[in-house]
Amino acid sequence: FIDYSFAAGTLSIILNAKHDFFDILVEKIIEDEDSKVPFELFVMAVIKSIKDLNLEYTDAMDKLMEKINRRITYDIMEYKKLNG
Repeated sequence: FIDYSFAAGTLSIILNAKHDFFDILVEKIIEDEDSKVPFELFVMAVIKSIKDLNLEYTDAMDKLMEKINRRITYDIMEYKKLNG
């Protein structure tokens, strides 16, 4: 549901609005003014950390991202089962 790029000293974070996770959770968060800024700061901190660590620990970060993606997919499937 999320990707990033880093070029010319600028970190760009791309949210996939067509991803189920975006529909189920992210869209609701960014529409709520009290939740939007903390969520954005959290996402920026996580992606910046991943980007920085990826330079030194590429294999470990790839495995971590794969594990996070599997967990999000699992949680989405469970949510859909419970909420039809």
